[in-house]
Amino acid sequence: VSYLAPFTLTVGLIFAFGIDAYTKGTGATACILLFLLFGPAVASFTYVSSYLFKSHSTAQNIILFQNFVTGVVLMITSFVLGLFESTRLINMQLKCIYRLFPGFCLGDGLIQLTLCNKDKCPVLTKDGYSPVETQGVFGWDVAGGDIAFLAIEIVVYLAIAVGIEYS
Repeated sequence: VSYLAPFTLTVGLIFAFGIDAYTKGTGATACILLFLLFGPAVASFTYVSSYLFKSHSTAQNIILFQNFVTGVVLMITSFVLGLFESTRLINMQLKCIYRLFPGFCLGDGLIQLTLCNKDKCPVLTKDGYSPVETQGVFGWDVAGGDIAFLAIEIVVYLAIAVGIEYS
């Protein structure tokens, strides 16, 4: 519930600035879903991660850094690996691991949406983005995979947290 205020403000600002990739067609729905699912997913992920620490201040600093690294650094790493022919295939495989982190899912989903033009998004292949083949916004390699992983993470990380609490 406490995430609804920042969620509403963030989505409101995106629409206020009129970023077409995030506000037009099904891209708007995907963007809203990414932000809506990100909040509970990152909260439950962070809660589970906090059990690794005894000190509150240590947990706060390291988890903040962890979320930065898994969100921004992995997203940039994946983007750069996708640019080079020699690393595209490994990047496609690493994305399955990267998607275990909510920050990556949000960032990757938003970046992939920017590649779309009027709800038509290029298909990602081992040779790069296809100039001929297109898919929808909810395609697995666009926002669909990230949305699915965020939804699964909410349930899984919350279940792990509840399991830890009861044990």
